[in-house]
Amino acid sequence: MASVGTALSRGIDMAIIDVKGGRKVWMIDRGLELMDLIVSVVRVIFEYVGLVNNAVIFDGMNGFKVIAPLAKEVDNEEMRSFVNLVNEVVNRSMKSFDLFQAYGNDIIIGGNTMLKVRMYRVPLSLHWSTKLSAIPLARVYDFLTLYADPSSVIRRLETNRKLLEPLFARNPIDSLIDNVNRWVNNDYTLVYYIKGAIRNRIKHGVSDAELGIDRENLKTE
Repeated sequence: MASVGTALSRGIDMAIIDVKGGRKVWMIDRGLELMDLIVSVVRVIFEYVGLVNNAVIFDGMNGFKVIAPLAKEVDNEEMRSFVNLVNEVVNRSMKSFDLFQAYGNDIIIGGNTMLKVRMYRVPLSLHWSTKLSAIPLARVYDFLTLYADPSSVIRRLETNRKLLEPLFARNPIDSLIDNVNRWVNNDYTLVYYIKGAIRNRIKHGVSDAELGIDRENLKTE
């Protein structure tokens, strides 16, 4: 597994949210559908706080990562609060959906890669255990293990390059810090504003293709 960190960096210069599925989610027919929903919501949160240059990458094993490079370093406490904000918004946004009610407990949304490991998988590198590549994705719902096979990666290099382009531009952090401070200061209206942005995006479908949101997947019972 090829992982890297920023030389001489003391803070965090890459926002990374992990979305990992347990055995149950990977075995059921609608497991990818659920992870697609959650990853899509995480990307809306990223966009809301100003991290518009982001990408989704299969981690080579059991989940996906939403990644956004930052223009300046941010400290651990601020990013730990950001992870907590993401969890709160995902849970509040998804709690009415049947899939989340049934299998949401089998998915972990966290920031260990960003906060603890502090080493970031090189896109397209091989996982030491599965021998699968860490490939970028336009949409989790369309993921097939076959795409992460090294032979497929070679055939899809141009597509992968385009999907990785957002990572070439770093995101300003002012809006991120402002929203994290609101969350730390118990401004819970922030959660409802972001929920509104999620619902509005889904309702009007303005950027469904960009964010990978499939409105048919978001029906509730």
